[in-house]
Amino acid sequence: MSALPPHLRDRILTAARAEPSPTRPVYLRRVTLVVGLSLACSLLLFFGVGGIQLGDRPAAYVGALGLGWGLLVGALLAATLGRKASALGPRPELLAAVTIVAPALLGTLVFLGKWIWPQTVECDGPYNHDGRCFLFAVAFALPPLAAWIWSRRGRIVEHVPLHAAAFGSVTGSFGALLITLRCTFANLSHLFLGHVFPVIVVSVVASLLASRTLRLART
Repeated sequence: MSALPPHLRDRILTAARAEPSPTRPVYLRRVTLVVGLSLACSLLLFFGVGGIQLGDRPAAYVGALGLGWGLLVGALLAATLGRKASALGPRPELLAAVTIVAPALLGTLVFLGKWIWPQTVECDGPYNHDGRCFLFAVAFALPPLAAWIWSRRGRIVEHVPLHAAAFGSVTGSFGALLITLRCTFANLSHLFLGHVFPVIVVSVVASLLASRTLRLART
């Protein structure tokens, strides 16, 4: 590998001196603060629009769906941010699996809920407000997604869009969980369009924006 040209090396060293990186403890404190604020924003919005609402849905149905959905979000988050196999982060195969599995498993939960509690047919309603739930699900997901983008900017070396897509699926699933706890409808088409589909959209948008916002700066 050839040495860097002197002018390029000087520019890199000058930039490094002008913008020194924070120590790891300082960085972790900043990330914890930003992530905490992002979750608080999502929860404030969630409770601002009514918080958990049962409507005519059985309490056991809402509890089981919320628990299963929450456990899935936690598992996906652990897979994306947990112990890493290398300094480059999770393997691309794992990131791709998280991206694909999230909406697939959420769709499975929706089907199972409808099958175990057939009485939820009474909760379908004539107007299911697909667009409104879609927008709320995305809005709930945006603060933690923005926090992740801020915390990882300039720190991802390879597979940048795939990293973003995976975490977009995680944060999209979190937003979908909140709207599922809030929405009182149980129509399958509504749950897919208003609750599960936003996970895919957030993932795709995050991936498309990733190269510009996350990649290590190149001179």
